Amino acid sequence: SGKQRPHPSPHAFVFDPTVAAAHDVTPLLVFVNPGSGGRQGQAALAQLRSLLSPQQVVDLTLGQSTLEEALESFRTVRRFRVLVCGGDGTVGWVLAMIDSLHLDYTPPVAILPLGTGNDLARELGWGGGGRRGAHTRLVELLTDVERAQVTLLDRWTVRFG
Repeated sequence: SGKQRPHPSPHAFVFDPTVAAAHDVTPLLVFVNPGSGGRQGQAALAQLRSLLSPQQVVDLTLGQSTLEEALESFRTVRRFRVLVCGGDGTVGWVLAMIDSLHLDYTPPVAILPLGTGNDLARELGWGGGGRRGAHTRLVELLTDVERAQVTLLDRWTVRFG
């Protein structure tokens, strides 16, 4: 038949660490909003893909199902961290998705602030955005994410009416 099969998502997999040493690592799952900060989001996406494996870097313009697939693929990982590259709206979306999936493990979330505003990133000590696109600065950020102290954050919803 002339039909082509759809290209599988790079996030449609499940981690299955069978090597004992794999239990001592903390992988990083990165979500990038390429539309944030003008070209900053696109540049960050390209640079992160050059530094990490394709399974670790998620382009959020591919939609909610891709975000879910990536988080589900990490469900078997005992511990991992998340880096969200975008503004407050992007961070809120990823946090809501993590909550909705009811993972056994709730990963700490770091922020690479892109665009304007970035109130949450600023309050949590990740800065308020700006030109963090240089390759060496991104490597420094990844090191900061690995070494960062986890801070608990309460989230709630206010309904009027």
